[in-house]
Amino acid sequence: MFFGKDAITTGASNDFQRATRIIADMLTKYGMDKDIGTISYTDDAEGYIPYKPYSEKTAEMMDQKMHTYMAACYEKSLTIVNDNKKLMERMAEVLLLKEYITREEFEKMMSDPSQIDVIITRHEAAQKKLLADAKKIIKN
Repeated sequence: MFFGKDAITTGASNDFQRATRIIADMLTKYGMDKDIGTISYTDDAEGYIPYKPYSEKTAEMMDQKMHTYMAACYEKSLTIVNDNKKLMERMAEVLLLKEYITREEFEKMMSDPSQIDVIITRHEAAQKKLLADAKKIIKN
């Protein structure tokens, strides 16, 4: 979304793996889907079930549910990133300038994006002061 279709990276691959595992657990361990039901299809105590505790029809439903949930999550994440793209770009400016942000700064920027300019201005003023102090030390 930021670099264009010609610059696709594998950066989100771990996110997809983790999301897939969470959705699989929702369906097979925690009974969090009304169609599949409140049945646990795994045995964490043993770690291995020597048989498949569900039918092919249930497996197909789980597969379809996995795709449906992942597609919904993906669309929601695209919306969130699109809605906040300018804010993320501005935060990236701060990170490029300062190399880090504190939790307090992050929270300020998230709650009031105009704080980004305040943070940048403060950082630039602090840098100028450091440079002036360094020049005084060198001069003496």
